[in-house]
Amino acid sequence: MGEITEALRRAREERQPEPAPRAPRPADQPAAGRLRPEPSKKRDDAVAISEEHGDHWPARAVVVDRKGGVSEYYRHFALRVLRELKARNAHSILVTSALRAEGKTTTSCNLALALSSLGGGRPVALVDLDLRRPSVGPSLGLTPEHGLEEVLAGDLDLSAACVPTQTGSLDVYPVTRPTRQAHELIAGNRFGEVVRDLARQYEYVVFDSPPCLLVPDVPLALNEIDSAVAVARAGFTSKRAFDDMLSVVNEEKLLGVFLNEASAPRHKRQYGYYLDEDGEE
Repeated sequence: MGEITEALRRAREERQPEPAPRAPRPADQPAAGRLRPEPSKKRDDAVAISEEHGDHWPARAVVVDRKGGVSEYYRHFALRVLRELKARNAHSILVTSALRAEGKTTTSCNLALALSSLGGGRPVALVDLDLRRPSVGPSLGLTPEHGLEEVLAGDLDLSAACVPTQTGSLDVYPVTRPTRQAHELIAGNRFGEVVRDLARQYEYVVFDSPPCLLVPDVPLALNEIDSAVAVARAGFTSKRAFDDMLSVVNEEKLLGVFLNEASAPRHKRQYGYYLDEDGEE
């Protein structure tokens, strides 16, 4: 824990000044057509994200623990991410980690859920970009017929892979069949087209990526995605892996590091006493 904290401090000190906000991109302009279902259609086929506890409930903490401290942590995190995205005129964000089991999918799902709850109806997309070991769909309790891998292969329109949900204005783009050729799909021209299409249809797009030290997918994806957040797990991520992760992720696009499973500050631990059982002061 101490090593990670020190590495975070050093990384902040070594970072170059943030680039000036970019001029609006063509993707920021209104699109002629919509990939996202209209509200009336969305209500008809929207999928509920289960609030029941289960093996993957941490990925749905913002829904399952709606009035609890965990959901508030993620909402605070989402607010900080929003501030950085607006400062950079960015709309897409990739979430990664150094290795497996560090909480990147949990962070991706809850960040998207929190952004949706804070967006005032502005559309948010959650995209599973871990094409080798997809976990967004199972973590949210979704069983889709089609997936993003078909879109990237050119076999399916992007709209057909969209899973609208009843949670705020969140749509999910899961992966249904793992593929070993993930880096080829991400390096292809179709991937850039998909990222730009998503940016036209959604206010913010969250990509859950594979661990950046195991496969080359993250650097390839960041050629098209605006920004990134790196996830480290307190008491688990080694200092060496953490430093290697920061060397892989494009520094100019890195918004910061989310320290997963860190001990809560004392004032955060008082949250349970702030609300009564009905959620009232």
